[in-house]
Amino acid sequence: MNSSKLKNDEEIYQFFKWSAFKEDYLIRIEKKGKIKTIVKKKIYKSGYNQKTGEYQEPRIETLKEERLTNDQFHKFSTLITKNNFWQKTDYKVESMCMDGGGILVYALQKDQYLEIDNGNCSPDTEYLNQLYNELITLFNL
Repeated sequence: MNSSKLKNDEEIYQFFKWSAFKEDYLIRIEKKGKIKTIVKKKIYKSGYNQKTGEYQEPRIETLKEERLTNDQFHKFSTLITKNNFWQKTDYKVESMCMDGGGILVYALQKDQYLEIDNGNCSPDTEYLNQLYNELITLFNL
C-alpha cells in the first residue's frame, strides 16, 4: 500500500509473529477516520498429522475481530508513542539462530511507512518482543 494515498486520519499497523515450528499470528490495528478496528488471526502451516500421517492444509482462524473504542485506540497510540515506534526507522536486529521465531511489523500513516523486524531468536527483553507483549496485554489477546 502506498502511504501517500492514506488520508491524514488513517493509520495501519500489522504485527506478524512467526515461528519456525508453531503457528503464526497476525494482529492488524487500523484507523480509518472515526472507525478503529483490531483483528487477530492464527495462521496454521501445512503439515502432517503426527498420529495419522494425514496431510493438513494451511488455514487461517480469526481469533478476534472488533471495533475499538476511542479510549482503546488512544491507549494503543500512547503505547506507540511511549515506545518511540516511529523513530525506529533504522532498527535492525541480527538473527541469533536458524530455527526460531520473530516479529515483523508494517506500519503506515500519511506519507510514512515503517517496516521493522527483530531477526530470529531475539531475547524476551528485545524491543519488538516487549512491544508485542504490551500490545497483547493491552487488548487481552
